Amino acid sequence: MRRFATLLLAGTIAVSALATAAYAENPMVGGAAMFANKTIVDN
Repeated sequence: MRRFATLLLAGTIAVSALATAAYAENPMVGGAAMFANKTIVDN
């Protein structure tokens, strides 16, 4: 049971780290990054 809890905790940490990294990047729109500091026309 302890091994299962350890694996579950490690999996939870890994998923949260990947989700954080995904939200930190600029979103991809039409194959190009959409920058927050530019307007829709400039992007």
